Amino acid sequence: MKKFASLRSFSRKNTRSVDYSLDGQHHLDSDFPIALQPELTQTQQRYVLVRESVQAGKCLYSEPPLMVQDSTPTALSLQNALSNLDQNGQRAFIDLPRPPGIPPSPSGSISSLPEEHTPKKAKAKPSISSLSGAMSDSASVLFFAKKNQAKMDELLATFNAHAFTLGEDSYSGMKSGTCGRGIFLVLSRFAHSCTPSANFHWDSSKFRMVVQSLVPMDKNTLPTISLVDPFLPRVERRKILREKFGFECHCAACDRDEATIRLSDARRARVHVLFIDMPNKNPRDAIRSVEEAFDLLDEEGLMGWRGCFTYDAFQFSVACSDFSSAKVWIAKAYQAFIRERGYDSEDARLMARYMSNVASHHATGRLEKQLLSGS
Repeated sequence: MKKFASLRSFSRKNTRSVDYSLDGQHHLDSDFPIALQPELTQTQQRYVLVRESVQAGKCLYSEPPLMVQDSTPTALSLQNALSNLDQNGQRAFIDLPRPPGIPPSPSGSISSLPEEHTPKKAKAKPSISSLSGAMSDSASVLFFAKKNQAKMDELLATFNAHAFTLGEDSYSGMKSGTCGRGIFLVLSRFAHSCTPSANFHWDSSKFRMVVQSLVPMDKNTLPTISLVDPFLPRVERRKILREKFGFECHCAACDRDEATIRLSDARRARVHVLFIDMPNKNPRDAIRSVEEAFDLLDEEGLMGWRGCFTYDAFQFSVACSDFSSAKVWIAKAYQAFIRERGYDSEDARLMARYMSNVASHHATGRLEKQLLSGS
């Protein structure tokens, strides 16, 4: 049975609709219930927090990418992308935390360039945009990258450390179509947890990344997202976070004794296997697998990931012409996608259409007729 493709293919559009203050800080849209932490020190990362109590399924933020690159950006492609930003946009990118293992530029600033590359009308330290303006042809840009390889390596490392994939769900790791990667200034300010309280997903129709709360949160709570696949074992999650983001994860899922971690790793691995193997199961086993996955997710405190499982159960039900069970599962799928992706998401709207007529699904009646469990 064909898996549900909930995300659409990546398409390029103009993304220069990001708003900044004069010092390069990203404006947080007041329509959303989050704010930046108060600044404690100049070097400390400031995360977002909720400025009011929110319920599960609340949209915490929605933003377009600052810039977009292919899956493997080059120094030239990144230089061209930066040249298309205004100075505040460039500064916002440059001010992102430096990736681990990349030393500071000798001048102390990525945007400080050697004198021989300074445009004649700008004797002071030029911005990347002024440099790009003076180097409009590709040969000059390539010359700049060659002569300043250390700086361009730093910029590429910054992009790779902070970029989120477009068209890839935040938990499944499954791509739909051709995917690019983008920089999201606010999403980069969300704290990490291997048991996240929020889910982010790419909405291709709006060309925005959307963050949804998975659980109720009190005022001044730090919402968390998972920067890694939470179904990997702890040792692998920590390795990725240490190498790419430069920190050792001590979230509630990771900071436990070894015996508890072994049980947790086994549960998470089992959920992954259940998800991957779902298309190969017979209908009754598929329903049992969905129910097992729900129990395991509950044990791990993982509040997302129900949408695709419940939709699979719905598809098996309609395929077996068990419309009573199908109505139960599609109602659950609708509620799950509202929580995970929002009322106005394509997924929730699709579930609503099937709720009104379960037999309209293309898989209806394709398997032997039988009754399946409805819960």
